[in-house]
Amino acid sequence: MSNLPPPGIYPAKTNGQILVQKSQSSDAHYWRVPLTLDTPDGPVNLICNINFLGKDGETIQTKSIDRMRLCFPDWTSVDVFEVESLDTSAVELDADCDHEEYEGKMKLVVKWLNPRGGGMPQADPMEAGARKNLLNRLTSKLKAIGSGTGKKPAQAVSKPAADDSNPELNPEPEMASDSPPPRNVAKPASRKTAGGVKRTATREEVWVAWKKKNPGKKDADIAAPYYDAADAIDADHDKLTPAQWGEVADKLGV
Repeated sequence: MSNLPPPGIYPAKTNGQILVQKSQSSDAHYWRVPLTLDTPDGPVNLICNINFLGKDGETIQTKSIDRMRLCFPDWTSVDVFEVESLDTSAVELDADCDHEEYEGKMKLVVKWLNPRGGGMPQADPMEAGARKNLLNRLTSKLKAIGSGTGKKPAQAVSKPAADDSNPELNPEPEMASDSPPPRNVAKPASRKTAGGVKRTATREEVWVAWKKKNPGKKDADIAAPYYDAADAIDADHDKLTPAQWGEVADKLGV
């Protein structure tokens, strides 16, 4: 019977200096991250290698770059060696681990490294236009429900004419409740508004919608398609505009 901790997500911290290393068999480069995992059987020390340069020595692994910036937010430059000088001893992490066979033996390996609490991208405030649109769609509905006293108004407040007349101009919010949308509201296939104006979104809204589309799955299992969709527009995700995040949402079908 194996004495390895079972696969799962464990609290982790670095226990030494992060180093930039080169593969012995190719031009790939990676960060060597020494970790201590807090498992039910006690502390476990292991090494997590995070590749940031492909085997050709040219291809940037954007998912790894994004992951390192999420895990170690003090790294703010484009200098990959700067990570070596950071004090990461107080950084709290989650290590998503699995078993892999290596040279005939099973070992515990880190598949994904996330900031404590999960790998959700940083939140951005809703754009002013999106906030106004949401308020316009919800105000009459909330008034019809009541003020929180349990009493409804004597007369239902009629909806503005533009509220549901055009479902493309007024899509259901991505972070809706568990209740189904009204029957007369349909999700548009193109997700574009009238007049050729593209749908806008934020990084967090797209991620939350993508997780909602994949219920019960781990972040690590659904992260690759999310990052691939964003990479297809611009490898530097920080440069993506709200309209481009809307395109990412379209690519993911959320």
